[in-house]
Amino acid sequence: TPQERGEHTALDQLRQQHSSNPLIEFHVQPKAGRTDEGNDPDHANKPGARVRRQTKDLVYTLRQADSSSPSHIFVMEDDFYLCPHALDALFYIIDKAYKMDDDWLAMKVSYGFNGILLRSKDVEPFASYLLQHYRRRPPDHLQTEWWAGETAQSKKYKSGRSYFVFRYNLLEHIGVQSSLRAEKMVGFGVCGQEMNTELMFPVDAFDAKKCGKSDMCPCNRDDGDQENLW
Repeated sequence: TPQERGEHTALDQLRQQHSSNPLIEFHVQPKAGRTDEGNDPDHANKPGARVRRQTKDLVYTLRQADSSSPSHIFVMEDDFYLCPHALDALFYIIDKAYKMDDDWLAMKVSYGFNGILLRSKDVEPFASYLLQHYRRRPPDHLQTEWWAGETAQSKKYKSGRSYFVFRYNLLEHIGVQSSLRAEKMVGFGVCGQEMNTELMFPVDAFDAKKCGKSDMCPCNRDDGDQENLW
């Protein structure tokens, strides 16, 4: 969480409650470095000050992960929660991904900058790419650009490694109001919702035409007409 003015009662209570739990860590981002972006307005594909600060927050958060210990990092936003059986599905997805590409790059199981699954070795390169280009595009766009290999830089890092998307959304969105958008987000982020192009870029989304009998995309075409579903 960024260190800003005012009290953060909910955070302080949680820090106290979990102070003795070695599995839970709280990080407070220093104010310096995130408040010098000015106040220019946001545009659809050109980040204004608020979105640039958001990207810096995301980079800070990614860099708090201990990439030397866990083999995978899962990114969740604080306005989502896990759908029923989501952890079971994640173990299943990880196992299936390694069977299709033992050096896969990234996976998505939800929308926006949320539900991102990375291998630990790729977290810092991903964070560095976001910070290098945060003035050019919003973070949701940069994530796609990175794992789709849409620039010469990201294509070189991707080096043919797979990006996978799970067919069904595994994270439920809380509320309808975004901190970055004025319009309400009704019907967004519902458990089990198909991850199609209604809410995602085509290169990100599940393609039912190609993988209609599977639950991950791209799918293993060696399965032929055999159903392979969660």
